[in-house]
Amino acid sequence: MEQLITKNDGFADELYLISEKLEQYMENENNTLLQEITNDMNKHPGLIALIFPSALQKAEDKISIEKMRLIYKRKEIFFEFYSNLKLEIARRMADALITPVGMDLQTRLAEFASKKIDEFSETIGQSRKGFMQTMAPQFQELETYKHIPELYEPAYQSMKNEVSIYFETIKELMQGFLDNLRKKASESEPTTLTK
Repeated sequence: MEQLITKNDGFADELYLISEKLEQYMENENNTLLQEITNDMNKHPGLIALIFPSALQKAEDKISIEKMRLIYKRKEIFFEFYSNLKLEIARRMADALITPVGMDLQTRLAEFASKKIDEFSETIGQSRKGFMQTMAPQFQELETYKHIPELYEPAYQSMKNEVSIYFETIKELMQGFLDNLRKKASESEPTTLTK
C-alpha cells in the first residue's frame, strides 16, 4: 500500500486499510475478511461515532460481524458509511499535507481544503442519493428471483459491478481533491515552507 500519511496520523492509514477491506468484502463477501474489518474497527471505539453522524449510531461502541453484515445488506447505510470513511481519510490527509508548511500558507491551504471537502461531501451525498434511488429497487426486485439461480447469480454479479464502479468514482474524487491540494502546496514559494 502506498504510504498515505507520512506524519503524525497512522490512524488515517488504518482508515484507508479498512476502506480497502470494505471494497474487497463487497466484491466477494468473504466471512474471514468481514471478521478482519470488524476487528480493525473495534480497535478504535470512537470510529463508529466518527463515521456515522446520528446520535443512535454514535451510541454504538463496538461493532459485531452481524452488525457489519446488516450494514452491508442495507446498502444505503453501507454506502453512507463508506463515503463518510473516505471523507474522514481526506480530512486527515489534508491536515497532514497542510501541517508542514508556513503559517500564512497553512491558513490559505486550510481554507481551500475546508471548502473543497465541503464540496466533495456534497458531491458524494448527491452521488449516493442518486445511486441508491437507482439501485435499491433493482436489489429489491432481484430478490424475487433468488429461487432461480441462473437468473439471480449473474444479475447479482452485474449489480455488484455497478457498486464497484460507484466506489471507484468516490476514490477518484478523493484522489483528485488530494492531488489538487498537493499541487497548491507545491506551488507555494519555498521561502514560505518550514524546515
